[in-house]
Amino acid sequence: MNKKVIRGTAVSSALLLSVTAGLTTSNLVFAVQEQPVEQTTTTSTTTSTTKEKRELKATFEYKESTSETGQNYESTKDGENIILAKDGSINFLKSTFTKTGDDDSGEADTLGFNAAILSINSSKIKISDSAISTDGKNANAVFAYGDSTIEVSDTRIQTESDNSSALMVVNGGTVVAENVMADTKGKDSPLIRFGEDGGEVTVIGGNYVSGTSDGVLLENDGSISVKKASFDLTKGDIFFVDGAEATIEVERSTFGYAGNTNAVKKGNNDKHNLLNVKSGNVSFTSRKNPLFGNIVADGKSEIVLNFLERTSFEGTINTNDKTKSVKVKLDLKSRIVLMGDCYISELENEVKDNSNIFANGHKLFVDGEEAKINQDLAETWDYDFSTESTEPVEEEIVKDKTELFVLLGAFSFAFMVALLSTIVIAKGHKREKQRRLEQKVVEKAGSNKMKKPWEKK
Repeated sequence: MNKKVIRGTAVSSALLLSVTAGLTTSNLVFAVQEQPVEQTTTTSTTTSTTKEKRELKATFEYKESTSETGQNYESTKDGENIILAKDGSINFLKSTFTKTGDDDSGEADTLGFNAAILSINSSKIKISDSAISTDGKNANAVFAYGDSTIEVSDTRIQTESDNSSALMVVNGGTVVAENVMADTKGKDSPLIRFGEDGGEVTVIGGNYVSGTSDGVLLENDGSISVKKASFDLTKGDIFFVDGAEATIEVERSTFGYAGNTNAVKKGNNDKHNLLNVKSGNVSFTSRKNPLFGNIVADGKSEIVLNFLERTSFEGTINTNDKTKSVKVKLDLKSRIVLMGDCYISELENEVKDNSNIFANGHKLFVDGEEAKINQDLAETWDYDFSTESTEPVEEEIVKDKTELFVLLGAFSFAFMVALLSTIVIAKGHKREKQRRLEQKVVEKAGSNKMKKPWEKK
């Protein structure tokens, strides 16, 4: 073979190998330097950074308003919702929702994957006289995301597995639960949970039971109102605030531990926290409640406690003297029974001699100084929530008296008017009778038939 041809062939081969190697190297370098692109689901809820796009999926998806009655809804797939509402107002009546399947992506608590009921965008879901159950890891029952709202009434909610809450709000979602019977059995499954960016929860009536977890977990900012409801926990805290700013309001409700609201009195006080705060800022207001347990917080937390309108708190407040700030307000109708030495920053008590704070063998320190409090034994306060109003507050009594006085005043006024009218009418009749009598006499005297006195014989 010609040497020039051989050399040419060799050079060509070398050039080809060089170009190929260069292209391969270039592709490899590009793959290494490529950054993951933020992927958003078609529902605009995904914020996770991943190369693969993950969309919310549901057995039943709604984009417009509708109402359905007496249906059974089910999902058995991992990561899938039963109900996904993207828009409109969706009403479910006398329905059953059953969810199985797991989700280990971490998006179950941030975006609502694998939840039984999920609302997003500006949608609104109403569920009444129904039943919701989940049995899967990271399978929350009711999940409201963003500007959406879920209203649940007269409904039974059960979750069986770990990390599965009954009610959950994320990114500003709203949940309203009325007469709900909720039960969570798995680990790390609080009855009510505030996820990323929190939200708002309103509880009216109902019973909430958990055998393994906290009652209400606020891991993010939010507000919760509980009225005429009952919470019963075997483990965990009634309210646990972790690194959040929270507003908690409770009224006419009971909070018990393992079926016993008086667990504190039986020597189990160290095991039960009514409120536990870590790196949080909490405003807690109670009206007409019997409260038992500890109120504890770390050195980064600030708490404001308002015990109002016949609230009886029996427990401890900052017994380890570590909390950054604790302010307590008591009105005339409320009291505190100490179950240990307590340390607070500020006390505002409408009872100036602190006779509504019972020592029970312990001490109260306000801003580092021991306060003078009642050394007598505290009587037991009974609460009966079976009726709408057991102990009307002072404002209600005043209102009732005012209405009574107004009614009596109106009756008296009407009676006087009627009496005066009767007198006026009677006098009028009398004057009219006299006038007619006088007229008859005049007429008789002027008649020709009457003889004048001098004409008499």
